[in-house]
Amino acid sequence: MKNRPTCIDIFSGCGGLSLGMERAGFRTLAAVDSNKEAVTVYRHNFPHVPHVLERDLTKFGPDELAGLIKRTDV
Repeated sequence: MKNRPTCIDIFSGCGGLSLGMERAGFRTLAAVDSNKEAVTVYRHNFPHVPHVLERDLTKFGPDELAGLIKRTDV
C-alpha cells in the first residue's frame, strides 16, 4: 500500500524497530547498521526492505541516504 507512512531504521541491528514500525502500519524504506552480522540477520528478517546498508553513519550522511532511496520525506 503506497499511502502508508514510511520510516528508516538507523542503528537497525536485527530489526526490532522495523518490526514494531511495520506492525504499526509503516513501510520501511531503508535500514542502516555498521555491524556486518546485524546487517546479515536484518536482510534475512526483512527481505522486502529495498535498502539494507552496512555503513558507518558518521561517514554516511542524510543527503547520501536520501539520494539512495530517492526521497527526502520519511
